[in-house]
Amino acid sequence: FSLSFDLFPPPFFFRVRSGSEKGRGQQTLFLSLSFSFHLSHRFSVYKNEKKRNKKTASLRRQAQLLEKYPHLEVVNFRGNVQTRLRKLSEGECSATLLALAGLKRLGLADKATSVLSEEEMLPAVAQGAIGIACRDGDAAAAELLATLNHEATRVAVVAERAFLAALDGSCRTPIAGLCREAAGGKMEFRGLVASTDGKRVFRTKGEASAFNAEEGERLGRELGAELKKSADADIFDWAEIAAKAA
Repeated sequence: FSLSFDLFPPPFFFRVRSGSEKGRGQQTLFLSLSFSFHLSHRFSVYKNEKKRNKKTASLRRQAQLLEKYPHLEVVNFRGNVQTRLRKLSEGECSATLLALAGLKRLGLADKATSVLSEEEMLPAVAQGAIGIACRDGDAAAAELLATLNHEATRVAVVAERAFLAALDGSCRTPIAGLCREAAGGKMEFRGLVASTDGKRVFRTKGEASAFNAEEGERLGRELGAELKKSADADIFDWAEIAAKAA
């Protein structure tokens, strides 16, 4: 199942499998056999000059793709993972992007054509995290769930959700954020907000002296507030963005 962390605040986060935290924010690229595509920060190479279409249901991915590769035609793509891969194989599109964490859980990570780094594609807030909420005051359930909690993931999600809240965003807005523990027990955060056409991308980054939930909440909120002041006001017209994407 999936849980929208911008709507619900589950207090416990899980380590799904060994090594899963490392790839929590990575995306995978799937290509059709007829599509030759090389990802770099400078240029994308095609077999010919014909404009190719790439499908995604994420405005965040769309904005970051078009920033680097404005000649791509990015169109809306819906359905579960298997449906999207089937549509890709049937030639409905030339390429599609999916989250690596979800593919690992489905046993499909080996099907990916390429894995993009977080520098190439900054992930969605709380991407790859699995959470569960329990009733207030249910001490027995909370005690059981606490044994499964992965604290580093919880801290990162707290920071990322604070950033999203400061921008008044949701899972349907072109916002990206990634928090991680750095050397010396410090916290690092990178985030962005963009226009859906990728022509305007506003980035922010910061760090805190300690990697804990309190510092994460503060850092995420402060960076979000700073970005909201520095970015163009119309970037945050979420109602208009949602109407155009519908």
